[in-house]
Amino acid sequence: MLKNTHETYGWLAKVFHWVMALAIIGMFGVAYVMMDMEGPEKFVLYGIHKSVGATLLVLVVMRFLWRLANVQPTLSESVPVWQRFGAHANILLLYALMFTMTISGFLMSYYTWGVNWFGLVNFAAPVKNNELGDIFKEIHEIASYLLIASVSLHVIAALYHHFFLKDNVLRRMWR
Repeated sequence: MLKNTHETYGWLAKVFHWVMALAIIGMFGVAYVMMDMEGPEKFVLYGIHKSVGATLLVLVVMRFLWRLANVQPTLSESVPVWQRFGAHANILLLYALMFTMTISGFLMSYYTWGVNWFGLVNFAAPVKNNELGDIFKEIHEIASYLLIASVSLHVIAALYHHFFLKDNVLRRMWR
């Protein structure tokens, strides 16, 4: 089933979720490794990081539009109101941070060294602006810590529902 229902997510929402989840986790791994690297390998990783980040920007826009066009599975009535509110708030925060991370990363690179998307297309400001690049770098860094916290909460909540409450919350996105 392509589209979501009130009971479960459709296959496209699941593909968006898991592809982006794996890519974002991979991006954090690459960022962690490349920060302390020396030599030309560092720039190779930076290029990969920028290209995947630009791709994620397109994917998060597509995912968000798909979310707006679909119903969302409802949480069980047994889930307390405060948990429902927290779940919805964290989902909104995740989207805001995915947009913030991808846009700030793109603009940081755009105003400094440019983004060469997998060697195919180059996006660069006509004139470098390191001050703007530094502002977007700061936003990117702060958003990264917030995204780690928000993703961690999301994963912990999903595992709590699956292993302790033994409800269908995780299965709706897994199967």
